[in-house]
Amino acid sequence: MTPQSLFRSIVALSLVLSIICAVSGQFPGSIPDDWKTVLEWNGNGGLIEYATNNIPADNFARIGLLLLLLACLVLVVAAQIGMFLFWRFARTGYVVLTGAFILLTAFDGLVVTVPVQESLYELTLVVDGMVIAISYLNPIGAYFEGRNV
Repeated sequence: MTPQSLFRSIVALSLVLSIICAVSGQFPGSIPDDWKTVLEWNGNGGLIEYATNNIPADNFARIGLLLLLLACLVLVVAAQIGMFLFWRFARTGYVVLTGAFILLTAFDGLVVTVPVQESLYELTLVVDGMVIAISYLNPIGAYFEGRNV
């Protein structure tokens, strides 16, 4: 397997783990009724809960917020595609987005997750760290800098 293929496989693994982690939270499986109430504490008191409860009433502000969210979505998709295609900005974008999601998690309030979801989240962070580290090391780093390798 070439270094590019190995790197792309790790980037794909990160994406797949992120999706599985998000989906696993929506389908926790068979749990007791007492625990279902506890799982509803997702983001209790956090920034996301505050933002969703305080959506601006002004249409101009709502459009601005929607455009900001769409810009973030475009940046996430562009960084993910850019990592596969070795685009120069993708490394920096991936680092910034990973850091932003970690910071967002730190201010997300009280969150209760099932063990499988938390394990997948932690594994995703490890794989994201691998992607970032490998993208700055040779020989992969040279592909992002546009040098012939």
